[in-house]
Amino acid sequence: MQRRMVFVDRDRGLVEVDVGRDEVATLIGRHHQAIGRRLGGDEEALDDFEDAEVSIDGATYRPETDLEVLVSLYWAGELDYQDPYDVGFLEEGQEEAGDGGE
Repeated sequence: MQRRMVFVDRDRGLVEVDVGRDEVATLIGRHHQAIGRRLGGDEEALDDFEDAEVSIDGATYRPETDLEVLVSLYWAGELDYQDPYDVGFLEEGQEEAGDGGE
């Protein structure tokens, strides 16, 4: 089953990705929860994602862990969502990707 999710990538910023594998969806969901905890003051919330990588549609993505970047996205209104499935916010020209459902 394909589902579209929002991912905060270290190199690409916010991207919408088509996710077909449960482990990818789980990683993205855990990352979203960790971002919320980190923005709430938990200094260790993103530690598990420092070296994490995920392959989505043949491309490698790395979860963002830099607090300054996350705070900037938050204050710019880019992280103003509660659910990683809350998609459709990307402006024309921003990146979208899929994991091929493998």
